[in-house]
Amino acid sequence: MASDVRRVTVGARTFNVVGGHDKFWDTCEGGWEASTFEALTSRLGSGKTFVDVGAWIGPMTLVAAACGARVVAYEPDPAAAHELAENVALNPSFDVAIERVALWTSTGTRQLRGGPAGLGESMSSFSGRAGRVGATTVATIDAREAARSWPPDALVKIDVEGAEYWLLPRLRPFIAEHRPTMVLSVHAYDVRASLAGWPSPVRRVVHHCHHAARTVPLLWAIRGYGTVRASDHDRPQWHPVSVRDLMLRMWERELLLERT
Repeated sequence: MASDVRRVTVGARTFNVVGGHDKFWDTCEGGWEASTFEALTSRLGSGKTFVDVGAWIGPMTLVAAACGARVVAYEPDPAAAHELAENVALNPSFDVAIERVALWTSTGTRQLRGGPAGLGESMSSFSGRAGRVGATTVATIDAREAARSWPPDALVKIDVEGAEYWLLPRLRPFIAEHRPTMVLSVHAYDVRASLAGWPSPVRRVVHHCHHAARTVPLLWAIRGYGTVRASDHDRPQWHPVSVRDLMLRMWERELLLERT
């Protein structure tokens, strides 16, 4: 085995990856997002399909494929997608189809900006927030159209750095018809910083209206699930949450949604 190839064990599944993100893989092996990996390994196996929207370099994709599942991985960041393809190639038995596009509200192109460390890291997004480094134009595909090719019983994971507020409403027809098990990362947002200098009561009203305008369509898209659980930084194990809790406290967290 080449010196730049590393063998890692994540979620009790072992596979090969290229070097370059050793600290990240150390963190994974140390228990990072253990509840999410457990959700995958306990639900995936041969004959199952995993749809990884925002696959990055493949932590969830590789674990799902190591379970024997077929994987469809969407990753528009060209640097991340290249490393994802290298990681998949190091595990020739894995059944992974890589789609180098972003699921969005329409088919076309859009500017993708890198995270604080630039493109190729885990925080590339369509956001124009300060601190983002580098940008590139990427292909997009209408999420509603893409979902028509997904099996009804697919396990779907979505982690798209804030784009979920636009993406989930677009996926609503697929979600409403099939209620797939879904691992959803939601991200906090705060417009108050951009309103500095405005009177405090005005800032509160604008922030409340902005929060409702973003959150209500997302919650409408995922209504009807029998079980909704969350994993937060201070409570990493899955625990039940209510719609009211989600409406009032939409901070960065992982959600696990299931039909029953």
